[in-house]
Amino acid sequence: MVNSKEWDWKEADKLFWTNPCEESYYYANKWKREGKKTKPKEVNK
Repeated sequence: MVNSKEWDWKEADKLFWTNPCEESYYYANKWKREGKKTKPKEVNK
């Protein structure tokens, strides 16, 4: 049986989460070459 619990963000290395991973540069360039764009998030009214 798996016992899981919520993520404790106080224990996380904050610097780690501010740097993009190596793969993100590859995908960003690939999607840029393909002309893909991000869609803005819809704001709930």
